[in-house]
Amino acid sequence: MGLSPFGTSNSARDRPGSATVYSDPVNRQLPNPNKYRWVILEHYILGKAAVVVIKYKDCTNYDGIKILVYDDSDKFEELRTGGAIDPHFSEDEYSPVARFVPTDKGIEQARQLAKTL
Repeated sequence: MGLSPFGTSNSARDRPGSATVYSDPVNRQLPNPNKYRWVILEHYILGKAAVVVIKYKDCTNYDGIKILVYDDSDKFEELRTGGAIDPHFSEDEYSPVARFVPTDKGIEQARQLAKTL
């Protein structure tokens, strides 16, 4: 708003109970994965379960890579052919039963879990 010749200000930082919010590049909100923009890097069918290593093109954390475990590989295949794979847990639609950190250890842990399903 600029300087006032009358010594008053309309800026938020000068009003009681208000705070100035500064951008924090370390703690900024990362883009959520777009469930329609992905590519499957690897997948494993273990019994009835599926382990999927997937890259979400719009997601920036872990370079967009997620390791997802589904308890029903047939239902997962329906998601894949339908074009929408949401990595988030949901009670409203078929979703993964687990997610793991996208590392070699994460893949191994996901495979171990899938064998128990």
